[in-house]
Amino acid sequence: MAFEGIVNFFSTMCETSDTNKQNKRMLLTHYYTSNYEKAKQAISTICQNEFDLQMINIDDHYHELFFENKKFYIIVTVGIINPYEISIDAKVKVNKVMGLNKPIKILDSFFECLNRRLTLKRIGGSSNE
Repeated sequence: MAFEGIVNFFSTMCETSDTNKQNKRMLLTHYYTSNYEKAKQAISTICQNEFDLQMINIDDHYHELFFENKKFYIIVTVGIINPYEISIDAKVKVNKVMGLNKPIKILDSFFECLNRRLTLKRIGGSSNE
């Protein structure tokens, strides 16, 4: 377990999922009461205004948004659960030799900003209501 923590500390990439092996709540899929268009707008605003990222690609077919700058990139995937509920997963990769926990900090900050703009329903597969 200690070795895994050291590896994660130096990792230059992290991502959220429902089956997160790092046991960190911030790395679990986030579920929101919203729709794809509102989520896409909120994600674009956060990435461009809060993180100074340039929009590279938005794929409305696969619901993926790709943003980057010289320091890191983020890929955000929006899953549509039903017309009023979405899931959001994100992957961050920093452009450094050692991550020094930076990818996790970026993801945490990203979801904090997103939680202020959208109504968080739950984090992870279990209901937190």
